[in-house]
Amino acid sequence: MFVLAALHMAAANGLDDMVAELLRAGADVNLTNESGNTPLHWACLNSKDTIVRALMVAGADPSKCNQFDRTPVDEALSAGAQKVSFQTLCGGSHPFSTSTGAHTTNVTRPSTYETAHTRPQ
Repeated sequence: MFVLAALHMAAANGLDDMVAELLRAGADVNLTNESGNTPLHWACLNSKDTIVRALMVAGADPSKCNQFDRTPVDEALSAGAQKVSFQTLCGGSHPFSTSTGAHTTNVTRPSTYETAHTRPQ
């Protein structure tokens, strides 16, 4: 069954007023479509920062993986939406790095996606 909720479409297209109304009406912020994407995945992928904030306040799960083992943060990074992924979802810091002074060390999270794909070191 193909699930395409109104909240998914509103989130993906940046329709702030519609998202607010759907949330007031009790729309499920963690409803997944056929690919396992939530409205938060779509808002992150499309760099809709205001909507990401609204979904997070409404209880959206930023750690929920889709069928490709990708979280909303992963989608935001893929889209180059660092403002959305780092500031809104992670409280202002890069979720997979640690900083000590002037040096930053990347820390990758374990996932089936990462184990299936090699990364240059």
